[in-house]
Amino acid sequence: MTMSRLLALSLPVLAAIVVVAPARAASSNAVVAQRQWSLMDKCAKEATQWFPDHTAEGLAQRDDYIRKCQRKARVPVREGLTPRE
Repeated sequence: MTMSRLLALSLPVLAAIVVVAPARAASSNAVVAQRQWSLMDKCAKEATQWFPDHTAEGLAQRDDYIRKCQRKARVPVREGLTPRE
């Protein structure tokens, strides 16, 4: 009788662990992604402060600054703002 009770109690606990484990992994990935986006936004904000004009030259300078900042912060580098010809 004790073995069947132990088995009956352990199965729900194991099922809960199996359900919760992937959720924790996903949440840690979400935290990493949020940090990366925050750093990318910070780089874009700084670039806009340094190069506020919206000319082709200003956008090119802003793109260069953003790329350098993102490489320095070790986050994915996004596509530029400079208009394509």
